[in-house]
Amino acid sequence: MNNKKTSSSSESSKNSDESSLIVAKIEKLIKENDIAAAAKICKDFLVANPKDSRGYNLVGKMLLAKNNPIQALANFNLAIEYSPENAEYQTNAGNCCLLLNMQNDAHSYLEKSLNLEPHNTNTLYSIARFYINYQALDKAIEPLEMILKIDEKFIRAYELLSDTYERLNNIDSMTQTLAKAELLFPSEPSLFLSNARLKIRKKEYAAAEAMLRNIINNPNSHNKWRLGSAYFELGKILDRSGKYDEAFACYSSSQSLLREANQAMFERLNVEFDSLINSCKRWFIKKNVKDWPTQAYSDVNYPVFLIGFPRSGTTLAEQILSAHNKILTTQEAPIMDLCLKQLPLIFNKVVTYPDILAKLNSNDIEKLQKFYLSEMAKLFPQQNISKKLIVDKMPFNMLCIGMIYKLFPAAKIIMMIRDPRDAVLSCFMQTFNHTTAMSKMYSLESTSAVYKQSFELYNQYIDVFNPVILEVKYEDLLDNTEKISREMTDFIGIEWDESVLRYYDKDKQRATTTPSYEAVTKPIYKSSSGRWKNYQQHFNSQTLSNLEPFIKQFGY
Repeated sequence: MNNKKTSSSSESSKNSDESSLIVAKIEKLIKENDIAAAAKICKDFLVANPKDSRGYNLVGKMLLAKNNPIQALANFNLAIEYSPENAEYQTNAGNCCLLLNMQNDAHSYLEKSLNLEPHNTNTLYSIARFYINYQALDKAIEPLEMILKIDEKFIRAYELLSDTYERLNNIDSMTQTLAKAELLFPSEPSLFLSNARLKIRKKEYAAAEAMLRNIINNPNSHNKWRLGSAYFELGKILDRSGKYDEAFACYSSSQSLLREANQAMFERLNVEFDSLINSCKRWFIKKNVKDWPTQAYSDVNYPVFLIGFPRSGTTLAEQILSAHNKILTTQEAPIMDLCLKQLPLIFNKVVTYPDILAKLNSNDIEKLQKFYLSEMAKLFPQQNISKKLIVDKMPFNMLCIGMIYKLFPAAKIIMMIRDPRDAVLSCFMQTFNHTTAMSKMYSLESTSAVYKQSFELYNQYIDVFNPVILEVKYEDLLDNTEKISREMTDFIGIEWDESVLRYYDKDKQRATTTPSYEAVTKPIYKSSSGRWKNYQQHFNSQTLSNLEPFIKQFGY
């Protein structure tokens, strides 16, 4: 009998060793990006071991490698179902949610992972990314510094910490971080880009250009994301020096490489954007909203919504208003998007937006208002938001005016307008986080198509809702800053404060989380107005045709 037990135990141990070897082999193939071979072995592994959580975790990793976070998340959840105490699986699921812009779910998974393994550096890194993605840059510092105390050779932490300090306008800390990293990793290619960015911030453009060209001329040492980012930074330098055709070529290469690095995800986001636009155009008609309230609810602290096509001056307007001591402003926190994600929870089923708005009753609306305000309060933990005027700045909330007016009837909206050619060019010359609309801004023509779709829907909202809206031209704000700033404060119903004209003094100590973060720490500059003329030979006939109706509409 004892011999049988020993034999059975030995056999189990042998099987466990064999399965661990198979798992290790699959992991190795995934790292080598041989996904096809990894998938074949993993399929056989799961047939033989249908309840082994490691198999589902590996499938999730392969799906992530193929830029399919939706299916990857489903497999990570299966892995968690079989091994709920595994921190790696929780972190992987959280990373999927970050890619899918599922803020609350991402936070939940990552918190569970950290509770299981408080010193897990991969989890801490993901938490830092979470804070950065959701505009809490200052909170990202602590987990990144903790990583480096645990493992001073975690090189990605230096990269992300350096980038975060740059966006916080803390160039001294950025310098110190990179200096320490270079001592540990001399001549490390992954640090070249961060060092080039530091040189740009210090206005050492020749040195930065040399570093960036070194990256570009050695493509085998860098991934597509880093190469694309290097082309982007070089484009900025060439644009600054008036070499516009060379700059345009760099921006085009940047967009191509960054798109190739996440091709499947970009394609999925493109479909989502077109679906959203088409659904909203179909549903938001006067017949469907004729019974909606048109007066504000008296007991709700209404925010003001600051919207506009990206790169149209929303950041400048937000920073000016933020300098007023009675105003709190957000920096592109996706709270309205989070409200949309609450709709399935209210009805406890998958719902179709915007059709589901017809079924919201007064209790549902009250829940969504409270959720919105509670999420807003999280952004200002040291403030009583009921005592302040909230300005919710999120450019592409211009696509959500229908949802805004369902929750906050008669809410005031400031709409920033810019010469469509400048707005489209500026978007093309940026790298944005992966969101539905931003994913289509990879060429002037594709960006102009997004502009056209967005403003056709905006014009439809204006016709259907006749909203309380102030349209502000970015160029007017540049040319007549005090006059337009007074118009904005008058419109939102707050007394004038001279401090708004010195916004850039305050913003030197304040994090700005958008691509405008460097420019807004300086006094008003006007070089961005009419910039498209430097690149007009690159505006093809289709691009101009997409923009022409709106150039006329806004008087450019």
